[in-house]
This record gives sequence, C-alpha cells and structure tokens, in this order.
Amino acid sequence: MKYYAEKIIQNWRKCVILMIIGGIAGFLLFYILPRVYSVSVYLTTAIDYNRTGSLDELEEDRMLGIAEDIINSDLVLQSVCQKLEACSPASFRENIRIERTIDFWSLTVSSKDAADAVRRARLWLETAYSVLADSQNHARQAEILEIRSTGMESCVQESVNGVPPVICDEPNFETLLDKIQKNSEEIAHQRHLSNGISSAILFGPMNLDHIDLKQSGSSHGFLTIIGSIIGLLFFLVCIFFSHDSFEKLGIPSEDLSKRSDLKT
Repeated sequence: MKYYAEKIIQNWRKCVILMIIGGIAGFLLFYILPRVYSVSVYLTTAIDYNRTGSLDELEEDRMLGIAEDIINSDLVLQSVCQKLEACSPASFRENIRIERTIDFWSLTVSSKDAADAVRRARLWLETAYSVLADSQNHARQAEILEIRSTGMESCVQESVNGVPPVICDEPNFETLLDKIQKNSEEIAHQRHLSNGISSAILFGPMNLDHIDLKQSGSSHGFLTIIGSIIGLLFFLVCIFFSHDSFEKLGIPSEDLSKRSDLKT
C-alpha cells in the first residue's frame, strides 16, 4: 500500500487534471443530453359525507379510485388525442402520471418540448374534468330515477294490499308495472353513462393557471460532480491496475525491481 500511496502523491497533478476534465465533460453533457419537461396540473376533490354518511378508509379509496380510473381511461385519453397529432391513448399514457393525495389529484405530462407538455396537461385536465362532470350528472339522474322507482314500487305493494292504485296517479296496475320496467331500464342506462362514479364526490373549480413546470433529468452540478468522480476513479484504476495506462498518459512507469524492493 505504501507503493500505491507514493504513486498517488507523485501523480496528484494528473489526478486533478483528470477530475477537471471529467467535470468539464459532465458539464457539457448537460447540453448534449435531450431535455425532458414535466408539467403538473391539479384537480381538487372531496367527499360529501352528508350524503354518504360515515365511510371507512377502504370505502373512501374505492370511491376516489373510480374517479381516478375515469381520469386515466381510454374515454378521456381518446378525447384528448382527437385534439393532438400522432396521438393514441396508449402512446399518451406512456408519458403521463397521475398521483392522488388526500385532497387533490396531480396530473403530470412529460415531453421534450415544454410548450407541448403544457398544452397536453391542460387538455388532459379539461377533458377529464368535463367527463367527470358529465358522469356525475348521469349518476344524479340515476339516483332521482331510483327514488321515483321506489315510489312506484310502493304503489304496487299498496295495490297488492287492496289500496286502489289511483292514489299513485296511475290509471291501472298494468300501466304502473310498465312504467316501473321502463324506469329500471333508464336507471341502468344512466348508471352505465355515469361510469360508476358517485355523485357524493365533490370537485373543486378547474384552475388551468396552476401549473408546475419542471425539467427532468440531471442538473449541471450533478453531472459535473459525476464527471469529476469518474475522472478520479479512472486515475485510481490506472494507479492500482495498469502501469501501461500511465505511460499512455505520459507518466513514467516504475521499475519492477524497485517495486519488489519496496514490498520487502
């Protein structure tokens, strides 16, 4: 080890030069590597517990998970891609990320062009917000129809118990049953259009101005430090493993007999 320590001390200038060269190379690499920008937009959310009553964590997660599935669905992404060139739901999904916290979703889009990333993120938020609002409208319609259906079913029960069906404003029993059937079909249709979302989920106003733009990848400083470390490692490899490498760098090689004497 004494031999290697002496070699390091003797060639410290070479070490410094290699580290400087590596640092400069890392600094220049920042401008060579392709830049990727990430744009995040946000959608606030909450649950109306006055309508749902007390919910456990699993029930809350399930409700919000359905809304998240809609945001990331082909229905939303196909609508987004209709306004973009060379876009498909699969290709768009490769460059997006959705994260949920307690009270908002973060919708993030990555692109090599900052302006394109901003445009895609805004389109995604606008389209998702529109689909969510439309789905909730259908969920509310389904709930109204279910209330109406419950009333008509009550009329049927009263008719069976001998109470005249006229109290339900229906001319006869058969017409009442027919309305119940049609109402049930409409409920199923509205539930399908609601995409399974609950009307008890509340969404905050859409804010397209709240945008976070970040440049992904390594910074100047990080690449400079990595380059310097690589230069140092190259220097140490030359010291410990190869005398020929130092000859190529202009460093005189040691006589093997001298090295043998040092070890003894």
